Amino acid sequence: MRVDILVRKQRVLHDASALCAYVARKLGNEQASFTDSDSEATEQIWNAGVASVEAAVKEWLRCDGIQHRTSGDWHGVLDMPENFEMAVAGALEASLHQYMVQFVVWKWLEIHATDAAGEFATGAAAAMSSTVALLSARQRPEADVVVRCCGRVNRAMVVIDTESLIHDIRSKAFVVADLTGMEEGSGESRHQTADIGSGANLALLRRDLDLAWHEIEDLFFAFMDHDSEGCACDGGAGAAVIQQHTEHFTGGLSRPGCCQDRRPVVDYGTVDNSAPIAPMYELKLLLPAGVTESTVRYWRTLMHEYLVAYALASWFGIVNPDRQAKFLVDVDHLREQIRSSMTRRTQRVHRPGRPF
Repeated sequence: MRVDILVRKQRVLHDASALCAYVARKLGNEQASFTDSDSEATEQIWNAGVASVEAAVKEWLRCDGIQHRTSGDWHGVLDMPENFEMAVAGALEASLHQYMVQFVVWKWLEIHATDAAGEFATGAAAAMSSTVALLSARQRPEADVVVRCCGRVNRAMVVIDTESLIHDIRSKAFVVADLTGMEEGSGESRHQTADIGSGANLALLRRDLDLAWHEIEDLFFAFMDHDSEGCACDGGAGAAVIQQHTEHFTGGLSRPGCCQDRRPVVDYGTVDNSAPIAPMYELKLLLPAGVTESTVRYWRTLMHEYLVAYALASWFGIVNPDRQAKFLVDVDHLREQIRSSMTRRTQRVHRPGRPF
């Protein structure tokens, strides 16, 4: 999906000039403001700000998508996934405008009023964080909502967006990297810790996510919709599946599923480092009627956090074993939460007629 972003240079410089003029009056320092005669210096600051924007959005920026108009405006063409939330495109453009304003003021005051520059450096960082968050905005898949088939069975699909996973993994790794750098004073260690999912490491991250997802599928095997033919409404195959699913979770069946004997043998191939990372992970479920939409959404959140913790535990086991223990604890805790929640609503809850 193509998304065009336009940041107008004259508007940015106008807003930045107004802020600098305010700071100049407040500090009683005329040098803190700039005018048209300072165009050469502001042009250099503008170019530096544009370079920082392009570096921040390079993951989404098309190689042929940078256009600098005769007026000096920055026009970027972003290549976004199909599920990008187009409703935030205007907010994204406004966020980049705000970043450029804060950046220009920050760099100008660094030269002429150092004491006042810090506030705008913080503002620029906040605006860029907002921009990255907006770039990660995705439409909520409609398929994650439970669809009631009849009084005896629910069908659901849980969808986990891969880009959201990678965003959370990188964000947590970045925080840990900052802590590592402060404690150890080692720039190299900080860089290695934050390098998850970049370059050749993306293949490692993909395999970790795939392995964690297969573990989730194994946990939910008895709930998985292996055979979509026939509906529980008409007593078809779906009715037999849901009956055995329910019996399995209430102690009536030792073997999960009913259609595993009819599944053909499939060749799943070999591990391929060049394979692209999946855009999303999907899990189709066939659930007892007592399982509600809120339970499925809870499962989806647990799955997301489990995948993130699993990938981070695997990565820190390589680059920073001292930090791995915390994420291993998270993995075990989330796995137990998933297991305990799977049997929470498989039976209808009856309120007793007497309190005792």
